Amino acid sequence: TEITDGIQSNQTQISNYNERLTLLKEDMKWNEQELNAWFERTKVKDDDAELVAKYTRADEAKIKQLTLEIESLTQEATKAYRELEAELTETHAHQMGLDKAAEDFRRIHGERQRLIEMWENTVRQMQ
Repeated sequence: TEITDGIQSNQTQISNYNERLTLLKEDMKWNEQELNAWFERTKVKDDDAELVAKYTRADEAKIKQLTLEIESLTQEATKAYRELEAELTETHAHQMGLDKAAEDFRRIHGERQRLIEMWENTVRQMQ
């Protein structure tokens, strides 16, 4: 009876250990599934991070290109503005010259008209 009781006690203990082992295996299975799911989520996040980095690099390259283009266009605009200012100054100088020539022409034409009138008066007086 003592042996039977010992065997029965050992079998109960083995059964308890088997139950605990089964529970531990199930927990390990869940932990493994959770770990796999975590790895999958991590992979997705890594892929997302790589994609963001790729787009960031592309954006930075585009920004650099556009910045260089802006600088180039700004230099062209500044050059064109300076050329326009030079042309405007030259045009004003020519306009002043033309105004002076027109004034001189009107003055000389007036003097000529007076001389013609004087000459015509002199011719009439001689007749």
